[in-house]
Amino acid sequence: MYESNTGTSSNGLGAHFFAGVTNQGTIRRCVIAFDLAGDIPGGSTINNVTLTLNMSKSAHAGTEDMSLHKLLADWGEGGSNAAGEEGSGTSSATGDATWIHTFFDTSSWAAAGGDFESAASVTTNVGSNNSPYQWRSTAQMVADVRDWLDDPSGNFGWLLMGNESTQPTAKRFDSKDNSNANVRPVLEVDFTPPILATSTLDHLVCLIESSQAGTSSAAMGVGKFTINTQANTLNYTISFGGLSSGETAAHIHGFAAPGLPADVLHTLPAGNSKSGVWNYEEGQEQDILAGKTYVNIHSTNYSGGEIRGQLVSMVARLDTSQANDPTNDSPVDAKQNPMNGHWYAAIDESVMWDEARAAAESLVFNGKQGHLATLTSAEENDWVFNNLPNNFSFWLGGIQVPAGAAPNDGWQWITDESWSYTNWSSGEPNDAGAGNEDRLVVFPNTGRWNDANEA
Repeated sequence: MYESNTGTSSNGLGAHFFAGVTNQGTIRRCVIAFDLAGDIPGGSTINNVTLTLNMSKSAHAGTEDMSLHKLLADWGEGGSNAAGEEGSGTSSATGDATWIHTFFDTSSWAAAGGDFESAASVTTNVGSNNSPYQWRSTAQMVADVRDWLDDPSGNFGWLLMGNESTQPTAKRFDSKDNSNANVRPVLEVDFTPPILATSTLDHLVCLIESSQAGTSSAAMGVGKFTINTQANTLNYTISFGGLSSGETAAHIHGFAAPGLPADVLHTLPAGNSKSGVWNYEEGQEQDILAGKTYVNIHSTNYSGGEIRGQLVSMVARLDTSQANDPTNDSPVDAKQNPMNGHWYAAIDESVMWDEARAAAESLVFNGKQGHLATLTSAEENDWVFNNLPNNFSFWLGGIQVPAGAAPNDGWQWITDESWSYTNWSSGEPNDAGAGNEDRLVVFPNTGRWNDANEA
């Protein structure tokens, strides 16, 4: 900005701008702003701010203090472009910031010379060498940038002011319109992006079966759930088969531990499969995520419920990557797989599949509930076989839905992970045993899989 009572001089598109007092005794000031919103995520923490300006000419051989002041009003850049050294400017163009105008010649500063904070945000000493100079980070510079990031509509930038108490003190700096990109102004902002939740979503699953309902039905089902704890919604898809009689009702119940009754929280749509959204009440997600809800499918033969399944978190798993290391909550010798960060334990007990599942889910590692292991890749299967005891058979979290399907059909992981990798032993699965072989077991000493009866 060129000192002028009429505001008829400016240099909106010039290659240079000036600050200080000229040999003729007139004042020069500069307004400068940077668009931050597109480059820094909202909510970021501003750590440090540095402005670099290239000084390309000095009115004298001395050094001068040059200060940045936060501007309080919006301003414009018109099409004016001075010739030569640009020290005297040129005729103001429409929209130019001038000594008295924010936008020539339709709006004005409240005070001639610009509206700005009287206290400087930062001051640096500029010498006479034609070279870059830096205005290094201060608490007020950081506060200015933080304010502009929080409210981009108030980002009017800074006013650069030189020593105006004597003459000559003016310094010339190179602008963003300079033909040499290497000397244009640079604002460096060191920031820490906001810590965002990796997701507002949690995923839950349930195995819906007769043992949890206390019936002898051969029916079975699987449910998949996504809970959004910000929207207070639980999206679900549920499929099942093999009911002994027609379905009469289906609900989500809560809140209760496995095996205990609880009130109806949400009525599920009739039929197979079921999908929908439960809009639960504020604060209920704690009990949902704690495994205190269950699906209950009623039938004509079993009015109290033929099959039932407790909702458990997919991240609440024995081989969870959430656990840094096992705690004394679980009296098992677990090992961590370095390839995926999950923890595993092999327990040599003669139990049925349902009992093994319940035992796995009773384990807690760093506050996370365990489950029967799911081996979804050759690398994971090999690691488990090579690093855990393998001289006995052990149950995996694989089931066949519905029971009685063809040997190769309907296999699923209880966590609802993709069933894409298998490691069946030769001739398996084959339903060769008595009844339906609809549970997954690992043969001893081989790491190969077998379909087996629940017992």
